[in-house]
Amino acid sequence: ELLALLVYVDDVLITCHSELHIIETKRFLLSSFTTKDLEHAKYFLGLEIARSPAGTSIMQNKFIRDIIQDTGLLSSKSASTPLHMGVKLSSQDASVLPDPELYRCLVGRLLYLSFTRPDSSFASQYYNADWASFVDSRCSLTGYCIFLGGALISWKTKKKTTIAHSTVEAEYRNLGSTVCELKWIPYLPRDLSIQVPLPIPLYCDNQTAFHIAANPVFHERTKHLEID
Repeated sequence: ELLALLVYVDDVLITCHSELHIIETKRFLLSSFTTKDLEHAKYFLGLEIARSPAGTSIMQNKFIRDIIQDTGLLSSKSASTPLHMGVKLSSQDASVLPDPELYRCLVGRLLYLSFTRPDSSFASQYYNADWASFVDSRCSLTGYCIFLGGALISWKTKKKTTIAHSTVEAEYRNLGSTVCELKWIPYLPRDLSIQVPLPIPLYCDNQTAFHIAANPVFHERTKHLEID
């Protein structure tokens, strides 16, 4: 039987299929350290843990309410996406924030919120990339999300440091970074005795990027992509 312990400073979560193994482990910890047994986990590092016949889920309802209250948005209407589609932000049009520390604090809290609400950081599935969406630098924004058994286990959005010459290049480079993550992903479930079926399917909406990945025939605007 596999027994897993998640340890963060002095907080510990224990999980195992065998209730007996959990009891024995807790008995050992209680006899070795000054420890308090809180029984079934309901709250851990700002994450609320709920159980039902369908399974176990995590949420951050209280954390969300605290953010809304602290920002004075309790009476505001909800939105389906973090930002209106098609918005182009530029540093030339922006005004100086009256309290930059408050903004940085809010960004940090929203990043922590993305643990249970990844839709707060992006509005897409699988992987995607735009082209030159940053008005000032002309860099592209890329992102991906990876599912295991219908559950979202890994996601990322990032502003690229290089400038893509075409939409195909932006999609192809993001395809490469997503594949790097997919190469690593199976190792973690394997440590937990979970076998991930291979190969892992990857979905995107750019046929040209897929053709280049399958058959690297380079043309004038793609011949510099060999490094990927």
